[in-house]
Amino acid sequence: MKSRNFIQQQADHHAKRHRFRFGLRCFLLVVTITCLGFGWYYQHATRNSRTTMFLASEDIHFRYFRNRHNLPKKHPEISAPNWQRKLLGDQYFLNIKVLGIPGQQAASPDFWMKLRRYLKSLQEVELVVISCQGEKVADESSATLAMMSGLADVYVTDAQVSSAWLSQCAALKNLSSLKIESPSNVPIDFKSLAGLNQANAIVLDHCGLSLDDAEFLRNQLRSTMIIALENNGSNIYD
Repeated sequence: MKSRNFIQQQADHHAKRHRFRFGLRCFLLVVTITCLGFGWYYQHATRNSRTTMFLASEDIHFRYFRNRHNLPKKHPEISAPNWQRKLLGDQYFLNIKVLGIPGQQAASPDFWMKLRRYLKSLQEVELVVISCQGEKVADESSATLAMMSGLADVYVTDAQVSSAWLSQCAALKNLSSLKIESPSNVPIDFKSLAGLNQANAIVLDHCGLSLDDAEFLRNQLRSTMIIALENNGSNIYD
């Protein structure tokens, strides 16, 4: 009887020992899936870091805060544990809110095409300031800006903009305000702004807006305030 129980126990132990055996093919499959998962996670985790490195290499100014007067000393408080912050970096937990693009990059179509590679990290951008120092803003910029879903305000200073650029700005679905400061001797087809019916305000600073164009825009953009700033004063059309 004892020998029979002993044999049964040995058989059960042998069965349990070999219950979770697997072949080399299954082992390689599990390792491959695990590596792919870690690779995807690492790529996602370092996306913001790669974006900030690209912006820094192109001399693009960026901030994690919209209001510069209420900036904390370093970064906003991050609730993640220290080991995650050391592993992923603080950029993983922060979203860029403001972009400042200087003239050389703003006038370059190649820069705007490169910027599209990093749009997944720029969906929280709310304000873009373009300063061209008298240069013409590349037409490709408006299409790139339209891919930033959170973009609310666009300021273009000391720049030349084309009618195509203005008309493509209509694709900025969440645009709240557009400000353009352009030399008055540069002709602008202001009628192209008629597609910005979603904007709350359009500010034209020394752009030479004529009364006829102002009347046309007022009829087309009935819910948008249009502010024209000239040397002889300011006019508000709403």
